[in-house]
Amino acid sequence: MQISLEKSVMQHVKIAATML
Repeated sequence: MQISLEKSVMQHVKIAATML
């Protein structure tokens, strides 16, 4: 479960970086 959460966070960070 923790791994999934980390993956989700990483994806969010990637999206945020692309937005910036």
